[in-house]
Parts: sequence; C-alpha cells; structure tokens
Amino acid sequence: MNGADMSTEKNQFAPTKYRIKIEGHLDQKWANWLHGLRIVHKCDGTTTLSGDVPDQTALHSILRKIRDLNLVLVSIQREEKGSERNPGDCGHSVSRGDNKQRRASKGGAKGGEKRPPRSD
Repeated sequence: MNGADMSTEKNQFAPTKYRIKIEGHLDQKWANWLHGLRIVHKCDGTTTLSGDVPDQTALHSILRKIRDLNLVLVSIQREEKGSERNPGDCGHSVSRGDNKQRRASKGGAKGGEKRPPRSD
C-alpha cells in the first residue's frame, strides 16, 4: 500500500458530520438514543438531527431507529467541515444529548412529538 492509499484509508474512518431532516417535532430525550445528535425543531414543523457520526455503521443505526419510530425521513445531507448553517431554526428544543438539555415544552411531548420508550 502506498502513502496515498494510507491517507485515504485514514480519512474514511474519521467522523463525518450529517444533517438529517424528519417530519414533525422529535422530543429531545431521543438525542442519546440517536448517538447524541443535536435535535433542533424548525419553524416549518420538521426536526433536524445533526452532528458527527463515527462511521457508516452508526449512520445506518440512526436511520434504522428513525424507521423504527415510524418517522418520515425528509432528507439526509453530509456536511462539509466548517459549515454550521442553521436555516429555519426557531431557537427551541436544542440538545446535544447531555444532561443539560432544555425541554421543548414543560408538558412533555405535544403535537406529534415522539418520546423515548420508558425503561421501567
């Protein structure tokens, strides 16, 4: 294997930023279950999931979970490094899957929001 092949091989294992758009507003509690992706509710009634995805296996896992929740996938976009655009953000229900999440509404899931399964 020559040097050019090695650099290509290294890059294919680097995390890649994705932006996934789904119909409806997804409750922020799903962030950890969706590999810690950032959840942003858009004014057009959609939700954008964005963040670094470590590899194609993780991407397919996220897409499977979206399917399992019976959510409608609007689009998926691979982001270029350094692009942090957020057109259409309403400024609410933003999370990164950590303990400092803000709730979209005090009453929980409303208006079509999906909530994670209870672990009783």
